[in-house]
Amino acid sequence: MANYTFYRANDYSRLGLERVYGYFDHLHDIASEGHLREVTNMTPAEAIEYLHEVLYTLEETVQEISKHEARLRPEDKGTVDNLQDEQEVEQ
Repeated sequence: MANYTFYRANDYSRLGLERVYGYFDHLHDIASEGHLREVTNMTPAEAIEYLHEVLYTLEETVQEISKHEARLRPEDKGTVDNLQDEQEVEQ
């Protein structure tokens, strides 16, 4: 199994976020192969609870970014919400 190293906890660049994504993608591979207990000291229920917290935080972060971008650049129609609304109208 691959090991993941975070170089900087405050690296929010594309590369930094790709590293975080890679970490969770690898965790998904481990879970899908049924090897979670081999890589963590948490029970599956604890891992699931913690991952729900991570999901909640990520969803809130996306909403905050979208909200602030719309407020700071109202002329920009490229926010996530606007793009989703436009796609729904086109369908």
